[in-house]
Amino acid sequence: MIYSNNYRYDYSFDKNMSIRNKEIIKNFVILRDYTSKLKQFYKTKAYQKAIDNVKNLDFEINKENVRYLIKNNLVGKKLYEKILEYLDTGKMRAITNINKEYQAKKLLDIKGFGDKKVEELVKKGWQLLAHFIMFYFFLFGLKR
Repeated sequence: MIYSNNYRYDYSFDKNMSIRNKEIIKNFVILRDYTSKLKQFYKTKAYQKAIDNVKNLDFEINKENVRYLIKNNLVGKKLYEKILEYLDTGKMRAITNINKEYQAKKLLDIKGFGDKKVEELVKKGWQLLAHFIMFYFFLFGLKR
């Protein structure tokens, strides 16, 4: 993930935490920081609450015990759904969308690409924009 490399969570004090819980926290940290940049502070606060609550769990989150989180008001409905999505697929769609947006914005650094061209490419389904950028630089070596 490109976007997530900018955000770090210090696990050094969480040696006994399961890998799955760490990954859920990592995703929530990315979403918290992203919503903070968008000034969606109610979402930022919800993600922080979920991070703190997952950090304090003494068990690994799995499909059998995930209902515990919502029953005990440790996460809200939307975050509960994101955790279920992660347990089912191994990723969260929201993180994927953030990464696509981040990659699309990187195209704006290339000479000749403006908002309209980037939007057109994204609508056409360019998934691997990073590969396109490398190819473009290889061919033309141009930068703004």
